[in-house]
Amino acid sequence: MKMNKILFVFSISIILLASMSLISASTNENLTITDSADSGMLLEDASETYSSLNVKSVQSQDDKLETEPDNYVINQRNYKMYFDDTGVLKNEYGGKILTFDGTFTDKGILTINSDNTKITGRNTLFNNTGFNIKADGVMLTNLKFVLNESFKSNRNAGIYITGDNVTLYNIDMSYDTPSDVDAVGVYSYDNTGFKLINSSFNYIGHAFHEGHNYPILLQYSDDALVSGNDISSTLPLREVDWSGGIYGGVGMDKVSSFAAGDSKNLQFTGNNVYSTVNFGEYADNKYPT
Repeated sequence: MKMNKILFVFSISIILLASMSLISASTNENLTITDSADSGMLLEDASETYSSLNVKSVQSQDDKLETEPDNYVINQRNYKMYFDDTGVLKNEYGGKILTFDGTFTDKGILTINSDNTKITGRNTLFNNTGFNIKADGVMLTNLKFVLNESFKSNRNAGIYITGDNVTLYNIDMSYDTPSDVDAVGVYSYDNTGFKLINSSFNYIGHAFHEGHNYPILLQYSDDALVSGNDISSTLPLREVDWSGGIYGGVGMDKVSSFAAGDSKNLQFTGNNVYSTVNFGEYADNKYPT
């Protein structure tokens, strides 16, 4: 009898251990399935989130491009996309930011007739290439010019300006002019609010017998500001032209490092002007000017 009780207790213990083992295995299986299901859900959520973020990112970039000012990079290969056959900026790029990249040689005169166009440079050099600024609010910055030709079609100027409130900032111009011709570096005419700031000019004039030499010339250019510039010029000695009497205007002086006439409220501040003589019809007698 006692042996039967022992066998009964032993059998019950075996059954209980087996049941616990089954429960434990079932629980682990459920956990594994649950983890797998959760993992699947996480992967699906991550995929959806990534896709959503990518779409939002692209949309955000598109929105950013739409809200930022347009900036176009112009180089030797593509500049004809922006200027027509006569060198005039196309209307669709007017009022934009145009960044000239690299060297531009013998492109003639580039005309800007759209208001508020901003032109800047990135390692930019204009060889015998100039500008005609007809529009208002135009800005030229960080540009270098090397000139040795005359520009008759541009009022004899490398940069000719008739628009109002035009700014030239950080311009570097070297101009070795042809002989006995009119040659002007920057010419501001019949406008208001012209600004020439923090720029440098190295000008060599060769109007020994004919023509006029001016690195910078202002005529009827009211409320102009010329500030912080370095102007170095080598000019011939020429006779003053008194043919018009005392009303002959700025053209009486056939050469000048800086010339301004009929320009009201001109501010000329903080500039360094250097001038030396190279020759001229009166050089032997040290005749002015």
